[in-house]
Amino acid sequence: MTALLLTVLFLGLTFLFKERGRGHLHKLTTPAPLPHVAPPPQPGGKDAINIARLSMVNGSGPEFLSTTLMPGLGMSVLDLKASLPLRGEVSLLQSVGLQEITEDAAKRTADHSISAADVSRALAMESSPLLVWSSRKAVDQDDLLASAINLQQAETSENHGMPDGGDASALFPATQKSQPGALPAGVEVRSSVLMSGRAFELTITARNNSNDTLPIRLGWLPHFELPGSDRSQLRVVIPSTERLEHGSVSPAAGFTSRRGKSIGSSMDVTLTHLSRDFLSAGAEMDLLDPKSGYGIRITALNPNIRTVRVLAPAGQTWLAIVPIADATDTLATRVASARGEQPAKGLAPGATMQWKVRLELMELMKQSGNEVEE
Repeated sequence: MTALLLTVLFLGLTFLFKERGRGHLHKLTTPAPLPHVAPPPQPGGKDAINIARLSMVNGSGPEFLSTTLMPGLGMSVLDLKASLPLRGEVSLLQSVGLQEITEDAAKRTADHSISAADVSRALAMESSPLLVWSSRKAVDQDDLLASAINLQQAETSENHGMPDGGDASALFPATQKSQPGALPAGVEVRSSVLMSGRAFELTITARNNSNDTLPIRLGWLPHFELPGSDRSQLRVVIPSTERLEHGSVSPAAGFTSRRGKSIGSSMDVTLTHLSRDFLSAGAEMDLLDPKSGYGIRITALNPNIRTVRVLAPAGQTWLAIVPIADATDTLATRVASARGEQPAKGLAPGATMQWKVRLELMELMKQSGNEVEE
C-alpha cells in the first residue's frame, strides 16, 4: 500500500515538473478570465428602472406588461408595453431604444455648441417626460416640450417588486437656479409610478422650498403611438365644453360625445373646467382607436387637474393627452375673494401640491352607428 502511494506521488510530481517546464503550470492554477460583459446603459448617469410582470389573463383581455423609467433623465417614461388580445405584446408610447437614448443624451450634453434648451427639447421628443414649470402665461401658450425636466438627475431612486407588478420612485432636490431641462428654482419634486396588470399610475408631488409664491404647473407629456393605427382616425373624449384660447374661454364642441372628436391631420387644443361623473374617481379622458377596438382611459385623480391639452403636431406620428394641475386653489381663491382679500396666485412657500393620473386599457366591444360602445 505504501509503495503504491509513493508511486502515485512520484508520478504526480513528475507531471507538475514537466508542465512547469512547458509554461503550463500557470494555466493550471490560474482561472480563465470571465468574458467581458458590457454594463447596462445608464441614461443620464443612472440605471434605468424596469417594472415588469407576467401575463395573468393569457390573452383573454388587455393588460399592462412593463414600463421603463429613467431617473437619470427626470424620471421620463421611456416605454409602456401592454398585451392585447389577438395582437400580443405592443408598445403604447413612441420611444427609442435604451442604448440609443443613453448615447444621445451623453452626446447632446457634451456638445457645448447646443444649448441646454435644445438638448431638453430633443430628448423630450424621444421619451414621455414629466412636466414641471413656473409660468404666468396662459396654459395654451406654454411650450410643453420646453417644460420637460428630462435633464435633471434624481438624487435618490427606489424600485420595489409586487406580486402583480411593482412601484418606483425618485426624488429631485430643489436647485437655486432655473435651467432648461431642470426644475424651476426652489422646487423639490418626488415622482412615483405604480404599475399592475390593470392600471398604470403616475404621481408627481411638488414642494415650494423657496421664500416666494410660485405659479407652479405639473403635467406629463405621454407620446402615445398606438401600433398599427392611423393617427388621423384616432378619437378623443374629453369631459369639457370649454376651450381655453389665449387665456380666455370659448365654447368647444364634439369632445364630450361617446364617439369623441377626430384628431384629423393635427390638433392643439386646451380644454378647461373638466367635469367628472358622480361615481368616478375623477375626470375621465379617453383615447379611442375604433379600428383596432381598443382605447386608453386617463383618469385625473386630483381635483386641481382642471385643464387638459391635446397635442398632435403636424408631421409627427404621436399624440399627447396632457392633464395639467395648477397650483392656484380654486376653492381658496373663492374664499379669499369673498373676504375681499387678494388670492395667492401659485404655490405658497413651504406648501405642496400633487398631480396624479391613472391609465387603464379599454376594450371597445363593438361599433353601433356612430357610437363606439365599451
